[in-house]
Amino acid sequence: MRPSAWRTAGRIAGLLLAAAALPATADTSPWQVEAGVGVDHLSNGAPDWRQVDLSLRRQLVPRSVAELSLRSTRRSGLTDEELGAAVGLPLDRRWSLALAATLSPSHRVLARGSARLELTRDLDHGWVAGANFGRRLYSDGGNSQWGLGLERYVAAWRVATGVGQTRLDGGGAATNLRLQLDRYFADERGRIGVIVASGRELEGVPAVPGANADLIDQRVRTLAVTGAWPLAPAWALTAEASQVRYSDIQRRSVAVASAPYRRSGVRLGVRHDF
Repeated sequence: MRPSAWRTAGRIAGLLLAAAALPATADTSPWQVEAGVGVDHLSNGAPDWRQVDLSLRRQLVPRSVAELSLRSTRRSGLTDEELGAAVGLPLDRRWSLALAATLSPSHRVLARGSARLELTRDLDHGWVAGANFGRRLYSDGGNSQWGLGLERYVAAWRVATGVGQTRLDGGGAATNLRLQLDRYFADERGRIGVIVASGRELEGVPAVPGANADLIDQRVRTLAVTGAWPLAPAWALTAEASQVRYSDIQRRSVAVASAPYRRSGVRLGVRHDF
């Protein structure tokens, strides 16, 4: 990791350690660390995407958590590091607020920085409504995102649906829909979920030797299975498998649409409470 990334990580770690001074819940482990590795295979012959990630979480008072994360990813032959910080806080009995931010000192393929705010409200009888707004900044522009969601909890089950939109600076917007079903077990320490999403996506392609930066507008369909399985009182295995299909791919630089392709990925991680 570059020296500038270490300096930024130190600042974020200081904020997390300050949050750690707050009282923890009495019925959960106050600290949690998770490490994972992932790989995505692209059917169009492009090199695989690879990533390594590490997260440190601090459980605070009930319904509150602080997190510091580090990620290294390699895409299109370019490597980026990303630092992240997030905090979730209850505002009162019904309202909760979550804030998250990321920073990539290299930002070759990842966003230079991002920020996200989410506000949720408990509607009673297992219903929860939420709204979010976010910004991503790249080397040559940025975009804004907003979303609305609704969740329902019934016994050990959770179903959630949401609609969102991404709007590029200077024009252009893409809308997506998402549906998720989760089943909790082992006193809610374990979970298995299925995610289905569909919509359009605007993606910036960085400049590389021999090719200029570009913008891609494409239709995206996603199917993912995620889960966490307790292995011992303080240990758990986390996993995710996904397939993303890209079609109707339009590039700003050319008039002809690109051929459809798939991205199939898997991530495995291990989590420890202490």
